[in-house]
Amino acid sequence: METQPNQTAPAAAPAGGGPSLSVFQRAVAIFTRPGAAWSGLQTKSQWWFPMIVLMLCNVAFAGLLWNRAILPTQLDAMEAKVADGSMQPQQLEQAENMMRSPAGLAFAIVPWIVISPVINMFVALLIMFTVGFLLGGKLPFRLSLEVATWSGLVQIPAILITGLLAWFRQSMEGVHVSLAALLPEPERTNRVMHVVMGILDGLGPFGIWLLVVMIIGASTLAGVPRKRAAWAVGGMYVALVIFFSALGAMFRR
Repeated sequence: METQPNQTAPAAAPAGGGPSLSVFQRAVAIFTRPGAAWSGLQTKSQWWFPMIVLMLCNVAFAGLLWNRAILPTQLDAMEAKVADGSMQPQQLEQAENMMRSPAGLAFAIVPWIVISPVINMFVALLIMFTVGFLLGGKLPFRLSLEVATWSGLVQIPAILITGLLAWFRQSMEGVHVSLAALLPEPERTNRVMHVVMGILDGLGPFGIWLLVVMIIGASTLAGVPRKRAAWAVGGMYVALVIFFSALGAMFRR
């Protein structure tokens, strides 16, 4: 009897393998076909591109809206403090002079150059912990950073819409791109309602879009089932939304 040669099954392609995409092709894929947007990232590092793009968007947002909406909102808050006696009129005048100067504009813009990378690295650490450690996926920090930065690109439409709303309102108060827009703006001292508004903003359509893309990326690059990744990353995301909403309400005054 003739023996058949041994046949071995082809090895499975590594998660995130396949042809590498250019940074522009990947950016388009994040919006149009996120399931295919992670090809080639196992061997090619590109996290720097979306990080720079998102940082520039935030810098432009702060710079263009500083005098139009951000500064008026801050001055309104300080005038309320003068009215209730917790701030002296002379302090308001000094603060306004400083904030209307080039130093005030720099104070609004420069932090984003630091904050954007720090936030991305913090989120990457959490993704690595939840998917790479808790779920046992193969997701080192560099790949977690790819997930955090590339999925972050879907925030750009929300930044543009928020900027347009703030520009026409000439204030940052009451600017929401979620169900929070349907609620009356709470009093500045009502911290509970500000927590609720923050949670609604974080779980709005753009927040859910960000979460879905993040789950797809983490599942693909770590090689874990998407359903398990959804529970892990989704739980992490909801916890972050609640934490930062509470933190924002605490320091709102």
